[in-house]
Amino acid sequence: MGDVVAFVRPDAAQEPAAGGTIHIWMGDPQHFEIGHESRSGNSWGFFSTFNSAEAAIGAAHRLNREELDGKAEVYIPDAILAHMAGGVGR
Repeated sequence: MGDVVAFVRPDAAQEPAAGGTIHIWMGDPQHFEIGHESRSGNSWGFFSTFNSAEAAIGAAHRLNREELDGKAEVYIPDAILAHMAGGVGR
């Protein structure tokens, strides 16, 4: 069995977006994933992997636009933004 990993947003006290949240995270080595968390937090889906942060972010926004009617929040962690700006990130 695996461990449950909670992805806590800094704005977690706010009401979740109507379409849930698309999370983007970075693995090691430089491996990026997206996954959609339902509004209730009880289900996940739409998992995909990418070779770059830019590709993952683009895919997250396309997923939101094409499958979730633009109603989801796209959450990009600070570590990924730092990575894209030339920082180490992880």
